[in-house]
Amino acid sequence: MLALNANKSSSLLRILILLGVLAAYAKMAYGLTSLPNQWVGALIGLLAAVIGMVFIRERKLALLTALALVIPLVGFDFSLYYNAKLGGDHRIAASLLDFALLGLWLHYMLTAPREERRPLRPSALKWLMVGLFLLALLSLNFAKESALTFFEIIRLFRMMMLAWVVSKCVNSQPALQRVLLALLAITIAEGALGFAQKLTGGQLALGVVGASEKVMTQELNTGDVAVRVAGTFGHTNQFARYLGLVLPLALSFAIAAQKKSHRLIASATLVLGGGALVATLSRAAWIGVTLASGLVFAAMIMQPLLRTRALQSLKLLLLLLVPFVLINIGTFIARFTSQDEGSFATREPMARIALKIIQEHPLGIGYGNYRIMLPRYGDPAEPFTLQAKVHNMYLLIAAELGIASLVVFLGILLVVFAQCLALAKRMPQDLGMVALGIAGGLLAFAIHGTVDYEEIGRIPILWFYVGLVGALTRLQTNAGHQRPP
Repeated sequence: MLALNANKSSSLLRILILLGVLAAYAKMAYGLTSLPNQWVGALIGLLAAVIGMVFIRERKLALLTALALVIPLVGFDFSLYYNAKLGGDHRIAASLLDFALLGLWLHYMLTAPREERRPLRPSALKWLMVGLFLLALLSLNFAKESALTFFEIIRLFRMMMLAWVVSKCVNSQPALQRVLLALLAITIAEGALGFAQKLTGGQLALGVVGASEKVMTQELNTGDVAVRVAGTFGHTNQFARYLGLVLPLALSFAIAAQKKSHRLIASATLVLGGGALVATLSRAAWIGVTLASGLVFAAMIMQPLLRTRALQSLKLLLLLLVPFVLINIGTFIARFTSQDEGSFATREPMARIALKIIQEHPLGIGYGNYRIMLPRYGDPAEPFTLQAKVHNMYLLIAAELGIASLVVFLGILLVVFAQCLALAKRMPQDLGMVALGIAGGLLAFAIHGTVDYEEIGRIPILWFYVGLVGALTRLQTNAGHQRPP
């Protein structure tokens, strides 16, 4: 049975109010009243399944495992609401992540005693997230198409809910261990899928479950045409961004995890995920992961307890990398020296357009309205500038949400990064390595964001990491309170 608070009447009232808010959100976001019958039935079945999980044994760990497993499965979302006038990029899709979040939220609200509930820490992170969301709401005043802004605000709300739920529900070391191992396991599966795509030259009929059938290729100056793998993401740059966030964490696990089985899982993640990263042909991700790995090794070598193991791991990694690089040296050289007509030649004018938009609209043009403004700024001689978002996360945020929003978002990244480094120094080895791996992933993400557009409301793994940092902070605080004087 579910353990409600002592004051059952107030608990039930609070639950009813929260369910009412959830129902209103679902009505607005998913247009439930206009759904075909088959979608309503599917939705009811999925909701029943998630709610049923709340009653199974070790339900929280099961839901946390599900949450981590579905983070990269963006290709398995299914659309519940679609407005043909807005185009395929502006729709709300019900994802497996939504249902895992719903289950964890219900579990937390029904079982967590009031006296054990704590605000998100560090406090600066909480206020920065609130500020970013309020600025997103404010951008409605400047949006030419407010419906697009409303959709993006819903997406951002979902990501912030992900961070909040993870920070609240990952409240023990077994729970933390469970979600991290699940994340590594799904990354192994994604890496294996990437290898399969590379070998077959296709998406393996993933369109049946909603993934894009489009396969990206790159013509190299050697005359070869290389397939750029995308996993279940449907786009190679999104896959590379995900791997850039996860692989530094896997590296820290492979070096510092106490259990041999955990080090083996992390090593498998490095092998399959690292191979898939090479096959994405994403230069920014290559550079980001290299620098992030250097950060992980440097920080661990500076710690006396980890120095020996880190140096041994570094020697082994170099021993394995040298023949791998020699085998693929042609691909690496070709990727950095091939004609770049599809990359810098288009990114540079797109960046100039974004800077002009920012100069004329320092408060932003409305969240999700970037493409709406392009006909006023794009160059007809360069058709790409009339339809594509600027391939720079920072310029895109500043253009859509305003310069203040960019400052706030950078503050979130900086606070999380600094907190990770602080936790890595203060916490025990098995927890500090997690914080260090997250810091490395954030470094790779920040580098990747300079050359590709990143929709901050559509990156679950980023907000999952934000929630993990909140959870680690709480674990460190609890450990400090329990330590005897």
